[in-house]
Amino acid sequence: HLWSLSIEEQFYLFIPFILIVLAKVKKIFQGICIIGAISLLAVLLSNDSISIFYSLTTRVWELSAGILCVYLSEKRLKKYKFFQYLGFFLILFSFFYLNENHIAIIPIIGTILLVVYGQRRAIPILKNTVFVSLGKISYPLYLWHWLLFSFSYLIFGDFNILITISLSFIFAYVTYRYIEYPIRVKKRISTSFLILSLLAIGIFSYLICSTDGYANRSQFYKTLYSEMKSYITQDELSQNIYPTIDKDTYIRWLNNNKVETIALFGDSHTLPVFEAIQNEKNFPYNVLLLARSHNVHPLFSLLFDSDSKERKKSEKLLSFIANDKKIKNIFVITSWLTKYNKEMKNKNFIEVINHYGHYDAYIHSIKELTKKLKNKTIYILEDNPHLTSHPRYHILYNSKPVFEDTMRYRPHIPYLCQSTSAIFIATRDLFCPNDTCLFYNKQNIPLYQDQDHVTRTGAKFFVQRIVQTLNTIK
Repeated sequence: HLWSLSIEEQFYLFIPFILIVLAKVKKIFQGICIIGAISLLAVLLSNDSISIFYSLTTRVWELSAGILCVYLSEKRLKKYKFFQYLGFFLILFSFFYLNENHIAIIPIIGTILLVVYGQRRAIPILKNTVFVSLGKISYPLYLWHWLLFSFSYLIFGDFNILITISLSFIFAYVTYRYIEYPIRVKKRISTSFLILSLLAIGIFSYLICSTDGYANRSQFYKTLYSEMKSYITQDELSQNIYPTIDKDTYIRWLNNNKVETIALFGDSHTLPVFEAIQNEKNFPYNVLLLARSHNVHPLFSLLFDSDSKERKKSEKLLSFIANDKKIKNIFVITSWLTKYNKEMKNKNFIEVINHYGHYDAYIHSIKELTKKLKNKTIYILEDNPHLTSHPRYHILYNSKPVFEDTMRYRPHIPYLCQSTSAIFIATRDLFCPNDTCLFYNKQNIPLYQDQDHVTRTGAKFFVQRIVQTLNTIK
């Protein structure tokens, strides 16, 4: 969580030298504006959301805004209350209307206006005791809130938002009152004590990392880690055969020295199935995995506009299958109707749903799939049941797992296949024998790594059904 501090410290390493040069040529304002503009342009041109969020180059423009605040504050600009109210409105607007897909330039401008024009005489609302108190604990509140939310989710699988926010405020106040305030105002804590404390924390953190966490962690976590640690990446063998497309696309090739090859096509639910097949001895086929993350649904993307980049990428994957004469059977494994009606944020998804309707969109996407894979047999595997909360929660509290009511969707999936040439393969009878869904296998190994993804052990049910299907073909 302290990644933001590392970004700041990196910025502070080089910005003094830049400011010295700009001060000598008397171009501080222009120079900082140019630096900020270049950084903002990098944000606009990049498609890598992770790099945008964590990279120094794409965060410099926000830090540059802070420098502009200091520079403009020293210019003693006229105290127009209008700009303060405008800044307050922009921040309030951002709170209610912006989401993770928007750039933070609106609240940044609002903050600049508040700081610059309200430094000496703030508008009445900012003098309110509540706002002043929040301002005092704002930084420790920032440090604590995400830490508590993250640990609450990692440990319990979910969090009570009221309890977590309350604890964030309590911890923030204690941090301000007994750490920040004594250091900044009363200077009661010596530099030596701080250095020794940081050294002790660093050694403690190193020991935790070097020993792979706490030795007495539950067997569940040890088993779960062993189930997940060899997560799918494109290996050197598959890179020599197929090109790397993007970070949301997974391509793997398993060469079992067999005559025929089967293809696994789908989203992230396909990945543990491929790994489960890797662990199978004498699997009678070579296996080609072609998968895309849930952000770019592999089926729905076939209905995007013809010039859509995501559609072209999915079609590229399908061309690998279509052009390989050794591949006759394709198994589609993807999260079906239970997930995408809740989490569709991609505007292309929404356009497809609005145009076709929910069920017809699946029918048309499967039809597109069968068109592009002529003379191939396509099998649609039923998705595994989904948990309503994270597996950790049930382990820690020894509670009975609750599964989503996926039965209401199940009758539709065979219907979708009947409307096309695809063949439906049921798996629910394996995951839920006697209508009771399993959480562990007989060896007490967890079947789920999160709420909807199975572990490699859970994926064996898919492998079992795939093998049974292939045996009936022979």
